[in-house]
Amino acid sequence: MNTRLLLIPLFVVLMVSLVFGQSALPCTETATTGNTLEFN
Repeated sequence: MNTRLLLIPLFVVLMVSLVFGQSALPCTETATTGNTLEFN
């Protein structure tokens, strides 16, 4: 039971980090491309 209680938060953190990592990359790419397009 103790190992499960410790593994559950680890999986949650991994999933959250993966979701934010995948969602953050396109946001930064669009932001940089948008800024360059505006400046151009």
